[in-house]
Amino acid sequence: METILVASDLSERSDRAMRRAASLAKAHGAKLIAMAVIDEDLPSAIAATQVEQAGAQLSSAFGENADGAEFKAVIGDPFRDIHTAAAEANADLIVLGLHRPRPMLDLFRETTMERLVRMSERPVLIVRDLGVGDYARILTPIDFSPASEAALRAASTISPGADVQAFHAYHVPFQGFRGGQVSAAESNSFRRQANAEMEKWLKTADLPASAPKIELVEGSIQQVLMQRIGTFKPDLIAIGAHGRSSVAPGIVGNVTLELKRNPPCDMLIARQKIM
Repeated sequence: METILVASDLSERSDRAMRRAASLAKAHGAKLIAMAVIDEDLPSAIAATQVEQAGAQLSSAFGENADGAEFKAVIGDPFRDIHTAAAEANADLIVLGLHRPRPMLDLFRETTMERLVRMSERPVLIVRDLGVGDYARILTPIDFSPASEAALRAASTISPGADVQAFHAYHVPFQGFRGGQVSAAESNSFRRQANAEMEKWLKTADLPASAPKIELVEGSIQQVLMQRIGTFKPDLIAIGAHGRSSVAPGIVGNVTLELKRNPPCDMLIARQKIM
């Protein structure tokens, strides 16, 4: 990584993202750009005051890690200006904090974070936790797509020494209608199908040498993902985003949407090979 862009809304939630971005920049020798976008819908006098204060707040959030960072504060639209700044800087990674929960509004429209994840071609790191050291355990669901390839590569780049656990969940249909009873032959048939799909993908995927062996697990993606989160206890989930629609933007559709809004740990969402 050469350039990391971290966006802050000047809240305490964003401070965690700032610290993580500074830690990653130091570890990778990357240029760090920190920006705050003051909402252009605010009264002009209030917006101008906030811009004046933003530089000091951004620097303060970094503490002793502020040296060498570039700070910028603008009045505009958060999604548009963060997206534009990342493109202009050719950022390898965008780092964001969790958005402020808005139960009613979130039912009807996307947050800035969700729009950035859906529209950005660059990997986006959503920071929930306070940790600043290297990620130790990374969990990666795989669906044998270019987006999954990007997620594995991004995970390898962001924390090369991490223990990465990758899995593909294959579903045996109609189990619910049969009380969960499925013959071994039927289960093995779907497993062989998943294995064939995996072998075909591995022949063309450009994966790092450190990429882990992908485990095939029977079950729905939601069941398997939640089980692995409980047993593996990752400090980062790396996932591929397809961007098929604003409703189902990732490899696990609504599961990904829920993870973005209420992540159990930090999340790295990748669309293509930028890093």
